[in-house]
Amino acid sequence: MVLSTAYLPPIEWYYHLATKENSKIEGYENFEKQSYRNRTTITTPNGVLALVIPIQSTANKAIQATKISYAQKWQHQHWKAIQTSYKNSPFFEYYEQELGVFYQQEYVYLWEYNMALIEWINKQIRFSTSIISTLEYENSPTLIHPKIATNFAIAPYYQVFQDKIGFQSQVSILDLLCSRGNHTMAYLKGL
Repeated sequence: MVLSTAYLPPIEWYYHLATKENSKIEGYENFEKQSYRNRTTITTPNGVLALVIPIQSTANKAIQATKISYAQKWQHQHWKAIQTSYKNSPFFEYYEQELGVFYQQEYVYLWEYNMALIEWINKQIRFSTSIISTLEYENSPTLIHPKIATNFAIAPYYQVFQDKIGFQSQVSILDLLCSRGNHTMAYLKGL
């Protein structure tokens, strides 16, 4: 299975990575706007919030050459939204310090930033398989896209704002990690 790179990928993305043999991340595609490549979704008291990393011009840019823009203070905004949303979750305090570093450092390339976050998440959930990038463009990325509905269904787990906004299944792996902690991988494999 070939997955596109993603910023704090959705649970569905991680499910495929964790349960499908020989999963790879497409390293030679062009950047696609309004995709999970530079956006993630988190739960908030007001519903689901999309966090988008601004990027520099993307005209026919390979994903590994797509540069992050720091003209806006997006890191500060994203980190404050994450802290506000997950500070009352059961496991956020265990991850807060290490995760916060990703919102203080500046990465030049979106690919580099996403892969660093994915590797950090993999360490937290004890995902032992190495992440492999394609060696050339494979033209078959999995269609996990914020604008395309899928039939992917997950069993509800505790979410901080569930009583107020209902259970939200199309959110970042960060939501599951902050709720399930070191049981995240077992949850993914049990889906």
